[in-house]
Amino acid sequence: MHNAIFINCPFDTEYRPLLNALLFTSTYAGLIPKISETKDSGIERISVIKTLVAESHFSIHDISRIQFTNNILPRFNMPFELGLDIGCKTFGNENQQAKKILILEKEQYQYQKFLSDISGNDIQAHENNEDIIIRKVRNWLVSNDFRLESTNELLEKYEEFKISFKIKTDKYSPEDIDEMPKSEFIKFCKDWCYTQKTINPK
Repeated sequence: MHNAIFINCPFDTEYRPLLNALLFTSTYAGLIPKISETKDSGIERISVIKTLVAESHFSIHDISRIQFTNNILPRFNMPFELGLDIGCKTFGNENQQAKKILILEKEQYQYQKFLSDISGNDIQAHENNEDIIIRKVRNWLVSNDFRLESTNELLEKYEEFKISFKIKTDKYSPEDIDEMPKSEFIKFCKDWCYTQKTINPK
C-alpha cells in the first residue's frame, strides 16, 4: 500500500505525546498509520509485524529506548523491527525495495553507542519534543514529494486537533485515555482531518 506507513516506536506513557504527534502528522499527510497492537491473541505478534512491514511503503522507526539505565535492560523490539524493515527493503520485491524509511532517536549520534551498523543512515534526533518530531516527520515527507504546510502551520493544526480531541473525549475517564487503542486515536485524527478538509494528497 503506497499510502500505508508502519510506525515502530515505544508504547509507554512517557512516549505517548510523541506517538500521538507522529500519528497526527502521518494522518494529516494522507497516510494510513499501521501499528502493531493486539487484535487477536491467537495470532503471533511477530506475524502481524511482518505483514505490516511487508505491506507498508513508508516506515518510521524510533530507536530512542535502546539505553541501559539504573540496571534496567534496554528495549530491543524497535531495532529488531527496524532490521526486519531494512531486510524487506533490501531483499523484497520491486515495490518493497522502493520503501521509504525514517529512523528517529532521542539525541544526535546516540545510536552509534549501540547500533553502529546503521551509522551510514541519516538518523534524526527529536529530543523527546513533540514540535521537533513533527518538524522531522514533515521535512521527511516533503523530501518524498508530499505537499505540506510549514512546520509552524502544522503545529497550529495539531493544537487545534488536540482541543477538538479533548472536547470529543470529555466523557472519557483518564484510564480510558491512557488505555485507548491507537487505532481509536487514529480514527479521531482521520475524522478531524476529513471534516477540516486537511487530508492532503501526495
